[in-house]
Amino acid sequence: MIDMKTTFIDWIKQSKVYSVIIAVTFLLCFIILSFLLNASNRKVIDVPHQAVYESQETSSNVLTMLKKGDRVQVLESSNNWSYILTDSNERGYLSQSTPVPMNKKVTKKKKDTQLAVVKKENAAIRNQADDTSELLGIAQPDEEFVIKSIDEQWVSILYQEGIGYIKKDIITIRKGSAKDIKETIKDPVDHLVIVKANQSALYSKADYDSPAIESVAREQVFPYISEKEDFYYVRINDDFAGYIPKKDVEKNFSTPNKDTKRPKSLKKATIVIDPGHGGEDPGAVSNYSNWHEKDFTLDVSLALASALRKKGATVYLTREDDSSVSLADRAQFSHEKKADAFISIHFDSTQEDNDSTGSTTYFYDESDSDLAQAINQSLGQLTLRNNGAHFGNYLVLRDNKQPSILVELGYMNNKKDVKVISKKAERKEIVDKLLKGFEQYFK
Repeated sequence: MIDMKTTFIDWIKQSKVYSVIIAVTFLLCFIILSFLLNASNRKVIDVPHQAVYESQETSSNVLTMLKKGDRVQVLESSNNWSYILTDSNERGYLSQSTPVPMNKKVTKKKKDTQLAVVKKENAAIRNQADDTSELLGIAQPDEEFVIKSIDEQWVSILYQEGIGYIKKDIITIRKGSAKDIKETIKDPVDHLVIVKANQSALYSKADYDSPAIESVAREQVFPYISEKEDFYYVRINDDFAGYIPKKDVEKNFSTPNKDTKRPKSLKKATIVIDPGHGGEDPGAVSNYSNWHEKDFTLDVSLALASALRKKGATVYLTREDDSSVSLADRAQFSHEKKADAFISIHFDSTQEDNDSTGSTTYFYDESDSDLAQAINQSLGQLTLRNNGAHFGNYLVLRDNKQPSILVELGYMNNKKDVKVISKKAERKEIVDKLLKGFEQYFK
């Protein structure tokens, strides 16, 4: 037996297998050692918020903010400071003893903003980078939008309280700032229909057998007047109007059927909560907080959902994490759940810092004014100034067949507002007032 074992070992040493075994052993040892060294240099943030500084001074610029659970690689440590590399490849100094509050002002590196300038009349803004996707709205020449990304044929833009897509060949691109853009999304817009068929016709009556007035081509746009059966009645020019088949066009407005019977108790109500923005769309960014609008909207929405459920309501959220949801899908989700009330949560922003303050409630359809007034009246009891309930031309309201409102709960670029909404107790007060408003509405 000993001779056999010795012979086998000698065979391994004399063969190529021996060198392979040695090489594999060294490789495994290297991998394990590298893993252990890397793990020892990894740090997990264990406080709610931690600043990454430009230098080893807490008075220096804050480059970015880390949240609890974020992981960083420690490159070097000295004098109670760690020089670190974040997962987003940012380098800076992390104090080993001084976490900062969430309202610490962050000095961010300025990035060039690109603006899309519309150069064509009645330019379509769509839900996806696809000619067949839902029409979100129509833009006119010289309207401008902040660009999120650009590909060969489409440009994604910030549109209303979300993201839209516009054809690259119908815009020009310039450098600028969001502050250069006039705020127009809250103004009423014309009701228009846009031809989606390659070819269609305008008829003298709402009847295919009636005389055709003229042929129309894809992407021609007409002002909407009314509708009858399978046709829209549209204006051709100042002197003439005609009927066009509904199947051949799409429109930039909705005709919601809001005949939902209001439950007389919150326990019998189904409520959809829409945390604004999310994912690649941060919403408004503040110079007075490391939290973006999308962070605040999700925080308030989750807390409101919990409070409503405790009162017996059935509650759904359009998102429950930092994910992207299209504007059209948010409205569609409201229909699918047959919501007795839909509320979209947002925080506002203006062209200039500290220019406006307070909360505002928006509704699109007059039938939703009761819901808007109930919520707004309750929000009027907050520390923040109340700006009342107003018409708002937002897609999540315009295309919503259920009772729906959108609330702006303070301004992200107002220092005093951010100081208020950054406090957990104040956000709880906001949730309490929203809950009270729903209780009043479903009474």
